[in-house]
Amino acid sequence: VRKHFILEGTARQLSYSKQGFGSKVKLPDNRDRFGHGRKLKDQLETIAAECGDEIEGVTIEVRSSPQFELMVESLDLKRSGIELLSVTTGADQIQRALVFVPISKFRILIGKINSYLDRSKDKLSKDKIEVPRNNNLIVSIDEIRRAGIRAMWSDNEEFFPESGVSIWFEVWLRDLPEAENRFREFARKQRLKTGSLILRFVDRIVIPIHCAIEDLEIALEELGLIAEVRLVRVPASEFLELDSNTQVILIEDLIRRVQAPTKDAPAVCLLDNGVVQAHPLLESALEGVDCLTFKASWGTTDRGSRQHG
Repeated sequence: VRKHFILEGTARQLSYSKQGFGSKVKLPDNRDRFGHGRKLKDQLETIAAECGDEIEGVTIEVRSSPQFELMVESLDLKRSGIELLSVTTGADQIQRALVFVPISKFRILIGKINSYLDRSKDKLSKDKIEVPRNNNLIVSIDEIRRAGIRAMWSDNEEFFPESGVSIWFEVWLRDLPEAENRFREFARKQRLKTGSLILRFVDRIVIPIHCAIEDLEIALEELGLIAEVRLVRVPASEFLELDSNTQVILIEDLIRRVQAPTKDAPAVCLLDNGVVQAHPLLESALEGVDCLTFKASWGTTDRGSRQHG
């Protein structure tokens, strides 16, 4: 029988401290005001010009410098139709914000940069130093580019599919009027299969679709509805519905690839109404002597909860 881990003396009491307000974001201090501002303005104007007036809007990817953060609150301007979709930080320590911008609203972001560049709009800080308007937002941004479908990928990077391979995706749409109908109509025209079941969250609609990643690139450009993309996960119910012969084949295949735990490996205590210790997937990790019961008459065989599995 394995001993329990008993943790003692690990807690400590702290007095309550009120959380302060204001920006805690660390900002780069080596920006060339006018060179940096003009660079970001040029990037926005180039994206807007490439889009033209044929589409409703476009998703842009706003990047920080490595090991710095963005002023993301200043990028979420929903009243103006500019919507912050997601914020992530990669292994390269660069923070990325995906922002949907209606074509007609690029002028708002460009206007913020113009105000940053205009010395006449500078304001005095508490230390009586002139600070450019929108300084924290503009300084926190290192680069702005048009987001492709790769940027919308929120699943594990190693799962990003190869070109030309059709698989099932979860497409997370912005919850707008007619968003589902527009996406399904796109799929119908492209002869793509969509799932009948959807998930609805406060601000997202999740629709499964069977297609290649290039098809989603087209949907991103044409519809402006996609907030993120993931792989569809296979639910456990599909395994439970397999016939016994198929289950045996899959179990044997898994056993060949599983490394059994060592005798001194960490263990957990699970309270249940029994367990099938002799199951091929459990017997290498659960010894018979570790199956205990309060009353011997109860036995240790599983009676239906299947928690151990």
